[in-house]
Amino acid sequence: MMSMQGMPPVIGPQGYQMQPPIPGPIPEPVINQLPSDKDQLGEYLYPLVEAKAPLHAAKITGMLLEMDVKQIHNILMDSNQLDKWINEGMRILNRTEQT
Repeated sequence: MMSMQGMPPVIGPQGYQMQPPIPGPIPEPVINQLPSDKDQLGEYLYPLVEAKAPLHAAKITGMLLEMDVKQIHNILMDSNQLDKWINEGMRILNRTEQT
């Protein structure tokens, strides 16, 4: 079965059918079902970062995945926190590129 966006549905944690991650905060009930595996969390985090910083999405996602799982969950639920950490990642990358 195809989703409204023309993409196949994603089977989420515990077998629930979910839409593929889209830019925007992830609701808390979904966050509570997410695995604590950082590789799998990266699958949810990457599209959100890519929407804000497409050229550096992989590096910034990697930086965010160095945080503890609870903090990643909080970032996934709060777009303001996500923006803050993306901006911090961009600041670090820009400073690194200048040296």
